[in-house]
Amino acid sequence: MGGTGFDPELRAHLHLTGDDPQLGRVRATVPRSSERDFDVLAFELSERIDRPRAKEALTLRLLDSFNEVGHRQHPSSEMSELIDSIAQEVKKYVESLPGSTDG
Repeated sequence: MGGTGFDPELRAHLHLTGDDPQLGRVRATVPRSSERDFDVLAFELSERIDRPRAKEALTLRLLDSFNEVGHRQHPSSEMSELIDSIAQEVKKYVESLPGSTDG
C-alpha cells in the first residue's frame, strides 16, 4: 500500500524490480515474488489529504476489517469516510478472488 503520488504502474514496477530494498520492497520481503501474480488497486486521493496518515488509517481499517477487530484509532470524519470507502472496495475485491472463503 503506497502513500506517494507516483503513478501506480511505476510504483508497482519499482516494488517488484528495484534492487534498493526501500524501492523494491515486495522483491525484498516477499519470497519468490518474481514467481507470483500481483494485482494493483489504485485509489486517487485529494491533494489536501495527508498521505502518510491516510495510509496508516487504511492499514488499520483493513486489519480491523479482515480480522474482525474493533477500530483502534478514530480518524477524522473526512478521513474515516474516505478510508471506509476504500476498505470496502478492497474487501469486495479480495472476496471476489478464487479461493476466497467469503466469495
